[in-house]
Amino acid sequence: MAEKEVKFTPIEEAIDRFGKGEYVVVMDDESRENEGDIVMAAQFVTPENITFALKHTSGILCAPMTVPLAKKFDLGPMVKNPTDPNGTAFTVTVDHIDTSTGVSSRDRSVTFKALADPSAEAKHFTRPGHVFPLVARQGGILERRGHTEATVDLCLLSGLHPVGLLAEIMNEDGTMSRLMDCVEFAEKYQLAIITVEHLAAHRSSLNNSSGRVESKVEEKKDASVELVASCKLPIQRGEHFLGQWDCQMYRSSEDNIIHTVLSKGNIEEKKKNGEPVLIRLHSECFTGNTLGSLRCDCGEQLDLSLKAIHENGTGVVIYIGGHEGRGIGIVNKVKAYNLQDEELLDTYEANIKLGFEKDLRQYNSALEIIKALGLTKLDLMTNNKWKYQALNSYITKVTPLVGQETQHNAKYLEAKRKEHGTFGRKLEDRREENSPAPSTFQKKHLVSNCRDSEHIAVA
Repeated sequence: MAEKEVKFTPIEEAIDRFGKGEYVVVMDDESRENEGDIVMAAQFVTPENITFALKHTSGILCAPMTVPLAKKFDLGPMVKNPTDPNGTAFTVTVDHIDTSTGVSSRDRSVTFKALADPSAEAKHFTRPGHVFPLVARQGGILERRGHTEATVDLCLLSGLHPVGLLAEIMNEDGTMSRLMDCVEFAEKYQLAIITVEHLAAHRSSLNNSSGRVESKVEEKKDASVELVASCKLPIQRGEHFLGQWDCQMYRSSEDNIIHTVLSKGNIEEKKKNGEPVLIRLHSECFTGNTLGSLRCDCGEQLDLSLKAIHENGTGVVIYIGGHEGRGIGIVNKVKAYNLQDEELLDTYEANIKLGFEKDLRQYNSALEIIKALGLTKLDLMTNNKWKYQALNSYITKVTPLVGQETQHNAKYLEAKRKEHGTFGRKLEDRREENSPAPSTFQKKHLVSNCRDSEHIAVA
């Protein structure tokens, strides 16, 4: 059978059948594993489903789930330093406490259904066991084109608890099943068959017209941060010594990412007097902040923020981890840079070309840190309308940052202007009549005191 004759199941039909408890065959990319898995929602698993999987797959039955559920069940990584080239996030294996040896079809079905039980707790599972939990990336199939993320996304799209079952299909001779093998398998057992790309395209189509999710702060009951370390830190940026700062490290319970808070001055007095605190949410950028890359303005914006706070006497910078490349990670960010050069794409188009949304960043942890610091009124330094919207209820003023446009970042800044609105008006046109006169530093580098989100420009 030629590849052109392959007829995949319409994605909405596959989601519907998945939601009814059926197995679905999911193919991944030829450049990756080029394999097919049978996947289903764990809450529907029966001993018969397990027996079917043991007969037609490798027999390694995995339970993909979300990060919060893995934390809930206290499922740490299987090994300390994983080296799997595909980045599959195996955890320690488990059995349910009500099983015998844990290996029979009946026992494994009990374990899978328990993992999908909202009332289940970590104490209900023994370790090690015969079921292999996997942790899906937070961005799902749009962040990682894996069967793990595909299974969890199918659960969520079907309105089911985000725990599944997946197993890699094998041929009778012990070789792994490739595309045409899986097509014949799906036809034989009347299963829906889709690809990870079909699912990714469907997920993208569910986003709004700008290609991003609507809210950059998702409501999560278990979202919290923990202060894990602190110190005093003398800071110098370029030729400017900016004095002593308080440095605090917060860990997010949601994803274990570390975020850095740099603060200066008498913040408690500001809070007591009901005055807004000057603040900058700065996304992690290794290339711009550490290497000094001129492809973006991140390094300059960090400099401007720290210097503005130093001159102001009081303020906070929250350096948000996990935001490299707008959330796609450093490796994908470098790939995106290469696409920008080779295919003349802008910064957003390159992310989309790689299969991601324009911007995967979330601001849940930043919001939790703001709450932990007891801040209620903010003078936010940003040119990003999404940051403004995420913290809107706290903001009394917005201070856009205006840096230098160069031959290296001109296209980047133009793309951000299109995404976030116009910027770069003269200082006199931007300043409100009742605003205090800006400092010498602000006159040179900052546009001050804009209250309307329509004034916000680049990210």
